[in-house]
Amino acid sequence: MTIDEMFQIRNSKGLVDLAKLRDAIKTLGKPVKGVTPQQRRALQQQARKMLVAVYGKKEMSLREFESAVSSAVYKASPDGQQYSAPPSVDYWYVCDIYPEEGYAVAEIGNIHRYLKIPFTVENKMVVLADPDMWVEVERRWMEVSND
Repeated sequence: MTIDEMFQIRNSKGLVDLAKLRDAIKTLGKPVKGVTPQQRRALQQQARKMLVAVYGKKEMSLREFESAVSSAVYKASPDGQQYSAPPSVDYWYVCDIYPEEGYAVAEIGNIHRYLKIPFTVENKMVVLADPDMWVEVERRWMEVSND
């Protein structure tokens, strides 16, 4: 049994989906019905090796990673304006990156709409998920209790 057989961790292009791989690792962190402890350890090892191969181990600095994600999202924006241009409705700006979960949140222009954009990292290149996997999300601020 392989990690690919047990979990559907590849996207339609055959690339490893980082979020799904991380979910598989999390799932394998506890007993799984029909999987022996030895099989579970072997699957965890496969998943971790795949994670290192996909995400890279010390391949990119945090700054390089942030820049690669921002650049990929920018290139996907409809009008492709330069960063120095005033924001328009078609300009996307990365406001949050969640590397552990494998997604970024981009603001669409200056209209306060946000997209959650899943991505993977392949050979130091950020690969965005297909647009049909992107979802609109809301940004929420909540009061902090000072109890």
